[in-house]
Amino acid sequence: MNNGNSYNHHHFPTSIPISCSSHSIQSQSRMNTLNANRDLLSPGNDVIVTRTVSPSFYSHGMPSRDNVFRKDDHVRILGNTSDPAWYRARNASHEEGLVHADCVVRVNGQSYENGIVRMRASGCDPGAASTASSTTSSHHSSAANNQPWFHSMISRENTEKLLRGKPDGTFLVRESTNFPGDFTLCMAYHGKVEHYRIEQTSGGQLTCDKEEYFSNLTQLVSHYKRDADGLCHRLVTPIICETATFSSNGSSSFGSSSTVDLEDRTSVFRHAGLVIPSNEIDVGDTIGHGEFGDVRLGAYKNRKVALKVSKRHGNGMLDSLLDEAKFMVGLSHPNLVTLVGVVLDDVNVYMITEYMANGNLIDLLRSRGRHALERRQLMMFAIDICQGMCYLESKQIVHRDLAARNVLLDEELVAKVSDFGLAKKANSQSNDSASGKFPIKWTAPEALRHSQFTTKSDVWSFGILLWEIFSFGRVPYPRIPIQDVVRYIEKGYRMEAPEGCPPEVFKVMNETWALSAQDRPSFGQVLQKLTSIRKTV
Repeated sequence: MNNGNSYNHHHFPTSIPISCSSHSIQSQSRMNTLNANRDLLSPGNDVIVTRTVSPSFYSHGMPSRDNVFRKDDHVRILGNTSDPAWYRARNASHEEGLVHADCVVRVNGQSYENGIVRMRASGCDPGAASTASSTTSSHHSSAANNQPWFHSMISRENTEKLLRGKPDGTFLVRESTNFPGDFTLCMAYHGKVEHYRIEQTSGGQLTCDKEEYFSNLTQLVSHYKRDADGLCHRLVTPIICETATFSSNGSSSFGSSSTVDLEDRTSVFRHAGLVIPSNEIDVGDTIGHGEFGDVRLGAYKNRKVALKVSKRHGNGMLDSLLDEAKFMVGLSHPNLVTLVGVVLDDVNVYMITEYMANGNLIDLLRSRGRHALERRQLMMFAIDICQGMCYLESKQIVHRDLAARNVLLDEELVAKVSDFGLAKKANSQSNDSASGKFPIKWTAPEALRHSQFTTKSDVWSFGILLWEIFSFGRVPYPRIPIQDVVRYIEKGYRMEAPEGCPPEVFKVMNETWALSAQDRPSFGQVLQKLTSIRKTV
């Protein structure tokens, strides 16, 4: 759909939509419906789409079906088109598209305010609905209470005070004040604050758009941290809720032994000689925002470095930062981001890595595009990454989050694998595949279904990354809702070759997407193939 604010496109299934049949919609009947719906389709009215239709059925001059809102979408009418049967509309994510006059109904009690579509079905007793969902809502709230981004019953007014003026992607989640049992995702964007209703289904699942569904708030937040997927921006940095990590008497949730505990958890860095005195680091400006908080530019021994910053107490992210840093100890390869050390001061813990001047690969692909990046450069990105993964393969390490967003580029555009927050040793036990941490569109089906993470599941992810590279940063499986991806794959669906992708490279992609892990090539074999292909492009 057209999106004037550079939002990510909405997902649509690749199967042909159910059309309103020409045999069941006769000309006179259609005219009667159009006349009856004329008031309903006045600009500014809010409607729900009752059926998915293809405009190509009605008029060869209309756009493709990707521009048509689907069944159960809630939209606001913007105006008519040259075809009297079709109307322009916009959804709560500010995406614009088309609706057909035959296939919409008015929604009783609906309002559309500040980016939130709020629904009350006709005949539904709000009080009864609130009571029915209260137990599940309480469960979701309790489960999220230890998350730094969850602010419980904070008001909308106070939310906007916290977020206004913050960098794009700064966010928090709160309980809905207008819709008991639901939640609201609030995000800073272009100097304003966007509010997205998180609706709870009767089965207790959570959704922002009725396409992606999540078992809990942590899964939902993890998903939108990886990709905007219809929001105005991906989630970047949370506004920390003090009450999430401090008790009523003001003491830290780490307790009185927190200092001793931190000493124990950082002993591996001391033994490796990687603890850096704070007075040896110059901390500069903020250059980004990551999962743990701000990323700052710094200097250490006349060398530029990047600093991931986490509060020493109370923000719930320290363990994750230390786990990632521990995993990087002992790793050394030109195509892996290097851990320089850690700094422990009275307030913060810093993870120091080499500075990567050209940022991450996904942003470079999208910003420069096919007109600025030659095929030979794309091949070099692929080979650099594959070389880094060959090293991890030799160490029996599984990355588990290999994607273009987690590849960084240095001053010479050398690609290096980063972000080891989900990495583990191969063949070690893992029972966390359902935790919402893993990016579904990049993760091998056996890993999602059975927690079978191996170097061969990383090979699958590398094939998706190759597709990202040669599509110049498109989101994988376009038009397929995230909850349907695994089912499509298991039925044999594979993505088409990106435009302009060399056939030899697409063949490698398909080899990495073998459904059986043992049928996929090793990283060593993939590297041989890519090196050979590079000579011909």
